Amino acid sequence: MRFARFPSLPLGRPSPLVLSVASILLSVFLLAGGVFVQLEKTILAWAPSAGQVSVAYPSLYSQTTAESYLVGSLYLLGIIGLFLCFLSTRYVYKPRYAQIGLLGGLALVLISFYVSWDIMSAKLSGQTWPRA
Repeated sequence: MRFARFPSLPLGRPSPLVLSVASILLSVFLLAGGVFVQLEKTILAWAPSAGQVSVAYPSLYSQTTAESYLVGSLYLLGIIGLFLCFLSTRYVYKPRYAQIGLLGGLALVLISFYVSWDIMSAKLSGQTWPRA
Protein backbone atom coordinates (compact mmCIF):
# COMPACT_ATOMS: atom_id res chain seq x y z
CA MET A 1 0.00 0.00 0.00
CA ARG A 2 1.36 3.39 -0.97
CA PHE A 3 0.83 6.31 1.33
CA ALA A 4 2.85 9.03 -0.35
CA ARG A 5 3.26 9.63 -4.03
CA PHE A 6 6.32 11.54 -5.09
CA PRO A 7 6.16 13.57 -8.26
CA SER A 8 8.20 12.24 -11.14
CA LEU A 9 9.70 14.10 -14.04
CA PRO A 10 8.29 13.20 -17.45
CA LEU A 11 11.76 13.16 -18.99
CA GLY A 12 12.32 9.42 -19.02
CA ARG A 13 15.51 7.56 -18.36
CA PRO A 14 18.77 8.78 -19.88
CA SER A 15 20.61 6.36 -22.10
CA PRO A 16 23.65 4.50 -20.75
CA LEU A 17 25.82 6.19 -23.39
CA VAL A 18 24.86 9.66 -22.13
CA LEU A 19 25.49 8.62 -18.52
CA SER A 20 28.88 7.11 -19.29
CA VAL A 21 30.06 10.11 -21.33
CA ALA A 22 28.85 12.51 -18.61
CA SER A 23 30.66 10.52 -15.89
CA ILE A 24 33.89 10.43 -17.94
CA LEU A 25 33.73 14.19 -18.56
CA LEU A 26 33.03 14.87 -14.87
CA SER A 27 35.96 12.72 -13.76
CA VAL A 28 38.31 14.39 -16.27
CA PHE A 29 37.17 17.81 -15.03
CA LEU A 30 37.88 16.84 -11.43
CA LEU A 31 41.22 15.13 -12.14
CA ALA A 32 42.49 18.00 -14.29
CA GLY A 33 41.98 20.46 -11.44
CA GLY A 34 38.85 22.19 -12.66
CA VAL A 35 37.56 22.82 -9.15
CA PHE A 36 40.90 24.33 -8.08
CA VAL A 37 40.92 26.64 -11.09
CA GLN A 38 37.36 27.78 -10.43
CA LEU A 39 37.90 28.40 -6.71
CA GLU A 40 41.35 29.99 -6.84
CA LYS A 41 40.87 32.10 -10.01
CA THR A 42 44.31 31.16 -11.29
CA ILE A 43 46.22 32.96 -14.03
CA LEU A 44 46.00 31.76 -17.64
CA ALA A 45 49.76 31.34 -18.16
CA TRP A 46 52.93 32.17 -16.27
CA ALA A 47 55.65 34.48 -17.64
CA PRO A 48 58.89 33.88 -15.69
CA SER A 49 60.92 36.33 -17.80
CA ALA A 50 60.45 38.69 -20.70
CA GLY A 51 59.61 36.88 -23.91
CA GLN A 52 58.99 33.51 -22.26
CA VAL A 53 55.57 32.05 -21.47
CA SER A 54 55.09 28.84 -19.54
CA VAL A 55 51.93 26.77 -19.50
CA ALA A 56 52.78 24.92 -16.28
CA TYR A 57 53.59 26.67 -13.03
CA PRO A 58 56.89 25.24 -11.66
CA SER A 59 55.45 24.08 -8.34
CA LEU A 60 53.22 21.27 -7.17
CA TYR A 61 51.14 23.62 -5.02
CA SER A 62 49.64 25.71 -7.81
CA GLN A 63 48.67 25.47 -11.45
CA THR A 64 47.63 27.74 -14.28
CA THR A 65 44.36 27.62 -16.16
CA ALA A 66 46.13 26.63 -19.36
CA GLU A 67 47.77 23.74 -17.52
CA SER A 68 44.37 22.51 -16.40
CA TYR A 69 43.06 22.66 -19.98
CA LEU A 70 46.15 20.90 -21.30
CA VAL A 71 46.06 18.12 -18.72
CA GLY A 72 42.32 17.59 -19.26
CA SER A 73 42.90 17.36 -23.00
CA LEU A 74 45.69 14.86 -22.45
CA TYR A 75 43.44 12.73 -20.23
CA LEU A 76 40.73 12.77 -22.90
CA LEU A 77 43.31 11.85 -25.54
CA GLY A 78 44.36 8.85 -23.45
CA ILE A 79 40.74 7.77 -22.92
CA ILE A 80 40.07 8.03 -26.66
CA GLY A 81 43.18 5.93 -27.28
CA LEU A 82 41.97 3.23 -24.87
CA PHE A 83 38.55 3.29 -26.50
CA LEU A 84 40.17 2.94 -29.93
CA CYS A 85 42.09 -0.10 -28.67
CA PHE A 86 38.81 -1.53 -27.41
CA LEU A 87 37.10 -0.93 -30.75
CA SER A 88 39.92 -2.66 -32.60
CA THR A 89 38.86 -5.96 -31.00
CA ARG A 90 35.64 -5.86 -33.02
CA TYR A 91 37.62 -6.27 -36.22
CA VAL A 92 39.25 -9.55 -35.27
CA TYR A 93 38.42 -11.08 -38.66
CA LYS A 94 39.79 -8.05 -40.51
CA PRO A 95 43.38 -7.97 -39.29
CA ARG A 96 44.35 -4.79 -41.12
CA TYR A 97 41.58 -2.75 -39.45
CA ALA A 98 42.34 -4.32 -36.08
CA GLN A 99 46.04 -3.51 -36.40
CA ILE A 100 45.39 0.09 -37.44
CA GLY A 101 42.98 0.60 -34.55
CA LEU A 102 45.29 -0.98 -32.01
CA LEU A 103 48.40 0.90 -33.14
CA GLY A 104 46.51 4.21 -33.37
CA GLY A 105 45.06 3.74 -29.89
CA LEU A 106 48.42 2.80 -28.42
CA ALA A 107 50.03 5.83 -30.07
CA LEU A 108 47.43 8.14 -28.50
CA VAL A 109 47.88 6.55 -25.06
CA LEU A 110 51.67 6.79 -25.26
CA ILE A 111 51.59 10.43 -26.42
CA SER A 112 49.23 11.32 -23.59
CA PHE A 113 51.36 9.48 -21.04
CA TYR A 114 54.65 10.96 -22.23
CA VAL A 115 53.48 14.58 -22.28
CA SER A 116 51.78 14.20 -18.88
CA TRP A 117 54.99 12.66 -17.49
CA ASP A 118 57.08 15.50 -18.94
CA ILE A 119 54.82 18.16 -17.40
CA MET A 120 54.93 16.45 -14.00
CA SER A 121 58.71 16.02 -14.06
CA ALA A 122 59.12 19.70 -14.96
CA LYS A 123 56.89 20.67 -12.02
CA LEU A 124 58.81 18.38 -9.66
CA SER A 125 62.17 19.82 -10.65
CA GLY A 126 60.92 23.43 -10.50
CA GLN A 127 61.38 24.12 -14.21
CA THR A 128 59.02 25.75 -16.66
CA TRP A 129 57.13 23.77 -19.29
CA PRO A 130 57.62 23.69 -22.24
CA ARG A 131 61.32 23.71 -21.59
CA ALA A 132 63.29 26.24 -23.59
